[in-house]
Amino acid sequence: RYRKEFKGIEQLAQSISQVGLIHPLVIDENNVLIAGERRYRACKQLNLEEVEVRYLKELQDIEKSISICQHKYQNHRLTLMLQGN
Repeated sequence: RYRKEFKGIEQLAQSISQVGLIHPLVIDENNVLIAGERRYRACKQLNLEEVEVRYLKELQDIEKSISICQHKYQNHRLTLMLQGN
């Protein structure tokens, strides 16, 4: 995983408890988390026993890296939009 700090987990957990999990976690064929570490931690904090996941099978390492980069880029753009930048 690339992220070292996980800020805003409490706020994310509150949002998930109010509106649900909007974007599923992403896992590979070995059940390794590809995207959604903050969402995973927020769901765990809420003691959710089941969450929606998107299953990506038979990905090459480069494809996993591309998927992670795309996810991070989309999150960054959304953050900028919400901040009005």
